[in-house]
Amino acid sequence: MRPIEHYLDASIVTNGLSRSFSSGAWSHPYKRMERMSGVVANLGPTNPLQTMVDLRKTRQQVQYTVKVGGARYQHPSHWGRVCFRSTPGGENCGLVKDLASTGLVSTNISEPLIDILFDCGMEKIVNDTHTKLNGKYIVFLNGEWVGVCENSNLFVAKLRRLRWRKQLPQQSDHVAYAGFVLCDKILLISLTFFVLYSGRIQSRGLLSNESRFFRARYQHIRSYKADVDDKELLDKRQKFDDTVNFGKIQSKTGRVDSLDNDGFPFIGANLQSGDIVIGRCAESGANHGAKLKHTERGMVQKVTLSSNDEGKNFAVVSLRQANL
Repeated sequence: MRPIEHYLDASIVTNGLSRSFSSGAWSHPYKRMERMSGVVANLGPTNPLQTMVDLRKTRQQVQYTVKVGGARYQHPSHWGRVCFRSTPGGENCGLVKDLASTGLVSTNISEPLIDILFDCGMEKIVNDTHTKLNGKYIVFLNGEWVGVCENSNLFVAKLRRLRWRKQLPQQSDHVAYAGFVLCDKILLISLTFFVLYSGRIQSRGLLSNESRFFRARYQHIRSYKADVDDKELLDKRQKFDDTVNFGKIQSKTGRVDSLDNDGFPFIGANLQSGDIVIGRCAESGANHGAKLKHTERGMVQKVTLSSNDEGKNFAVVSLRQANL
C-alpha cells in the first residue's frame, strides 16, 4: 500500500473546488456527466452579519422549461428550516431563500408531555362559556391550548425538578429559558416559540392570565397604498387622457366582493389571496386595482384617504393578521 498522494493528485481537488466556486457548477453525486448549480451569490465580506446572511442562502433547483409557480409555495418540509420572507424580487422570488438559523421545531410526541403537565398541577380545559379564567394561567404546548393552572410558582417548580432529573425532553429545556426572562407572571413552557419560517417571531409569554393572553397575540399589520395619478401606468397601450379614479369594477384577475362602490373595502372585511384591496378603474374600463398576493391575507383594520397640495388623492388600507 502506497501513500494516498500516489493515487490522488491534490491539485485535482483544489482546482475542482476553485472552478466550482467560480462558475457555480458542481458535480452531481451519482451522475458523472451532469452538473448542479450550488452557488447562489458571492460571499460578501463587508461585515460579519452580511457574511452570515450570504452563507444561509439556498436555492431550489427547478427546470426553467416548466412552470415554477409551485416551487415558490410553502412546503410542510420547510417548517422551521427556511424563512420565506427573506427572498429577492424578480425571477428568483420564492426560489432563493434563507435558512432559519434559530428555528427549532419539536418532532417528539406531545401526549407524554401533556401527562407530565397534568401531574405538575395543570387542569383540564372545560368546554363551556360559564367557567371564568380569573386568577388562572393558560398553558400552551407547541402553540396549542392544553390546559390551565392556578399556582404558577408551584407549577414551574415541579417542571424544574423534572428537568433537573432529566425526565423532560431536551428541547423543552433549551426553548423554555433561551433568550427569555421569566418575570411578571409571564411564563414560557412551549417547545417551539420561533416561527422564522414565515418571517414572524413570537417573543411573548405563552403562559399568562386571561388579560395578558389576548395582549400576547402576535399581530401583523400590512398597509397598501395607491393613488389616482400614477404616471407609471401610462404606457403606449393606454390613452394619455384616460384618467384613473377610485371605484369598483368587475375584474377577471381578482375578486371585488368585499369592495364598496367607492373602491374601498369595509372595516372588518376578511380579505384572502386574490382579492382586490383597493379598486381603481379608468374611464375606458381598464382595471388598475391592487390585488393581494398568494401569501397575503387579513382583516381590514383601517382605511385612510388623503390628498396633497397638488390635488393627488391617496388611499391607504391596513390589514391585520393575528397569530397565536
